[in-house]
Amino acid sequence: LLRSRPGAGTFIAAASQEDLATQLGEAFARERHRLEDIFELRLLLEPQIASLAATRVSPQALERLEALMDAYETSLNDGRPVFELDQRLHYAIAEATGNHSIVRLMEQMHDVLSESRDEALQSPARNHRALEDHRAILEALRRRDAQAAGEAMTGHLEHTREIVFTSKNGV
Repeated sequence: LLRSRPGAGTFIAAASQEDLATQLGEAFARERHRLEDIFELRLLLEPQIASLAATRVSPQALERLEALMDAYETSLNDGRPVFELDQRLHYAIAEATGNHSIVRLMEQMHDVLSESRDEALQSPARNHRALEDHRAILEALRRRDAQAAGEAMTGHLEHTREIVFTSKNGV
């Protein structure tokens, strides 16, 4: 799409519609592969984090998670973006483990993980489904049920992945 000529600058390359479509298709394939990798990584990590959080969650951490859930639901019902609240919920679950290394890992991976929560990938269907999924995760945390928390997180990530890839395919 762009051509660089030393000493002359960067110019838009003359391209046919077919060339442009091919290049855009290749870019989408790279992006899709990257998102698949990110979801695979999240599926390896986050259910285990939720399970551990269920065994260690403090009353204060539960209060914080409940407040974030209330804010998420209010924002969703008011038609406001929930992208940032979604990230904060997942981060708060990591904090509920009480494991500083997990929290630090989630901080370090924030940019990578946020691609799979990107605001551009948000949709009403995804956000409403995420609300239901987050409720299931929070309920498992309240019961201190490690297995249910891990399963709820796995389900949430699988639902999100399905919605993201369905919507990105134009369906």
